[in-house]
Amino acid sequence: MEVYNYHPETGAYCGATLADESPREPGVFLFPAFSTMTAPPEYREGFVRRFVDGAWGYSPEAEPATPPTEEPVIPDPLTLPMERLDFWRLAARVQVSKYSVRARLEAMPEETPEERLTKYDAIAWFEEAKQYRRYDLLLISLAEAEGITSDQLDALWSWAA
Repeated sequence: MEVYNYHPETGAYCGATLADESPREPGVFLFPAFSTMTAPPEYREGFVRRFVDGAWGYSPEAEPATPPTEEPVIPDPLTLPMERLDFWRLAARVQVSKYSVRARLEAMPEETPEERLTKYDAIAWFEEAKQYRRYDLLLISLAEAEGITSDQLDALWSWAA
């Protein structure tokens, strides 16, 4: 009898195996831990098949912790994170460089403790973030400072997705 295995923590589909027949009870099959007789849904590119609360569903690959849905839900590209390298390659297409952004951050005021905290937080985000999100407030303000409108930023983000 074929059974379908899933990850014990995430519920992600791990493959199919055959359940062994019990040597003591003919006709009774021994199921491996974290397996089910219920077949997973068909593979869909960009999604992880997950077995949660007794049912299979789809979660986006980019955010596998998202609760699964019966049918794949295509995420809005504006909500997807962008990897650092992809972000800076995209920025280069609109003539924005790391150097110009760094210069803007360095020029931020730091007269008060609050301004200093804001500036240093922005620099840390700029230098250390592994991913960027379209709706990060700092990203929005930096785009505006570079003359990129919200509609242009949406178009660029969608294009990159």
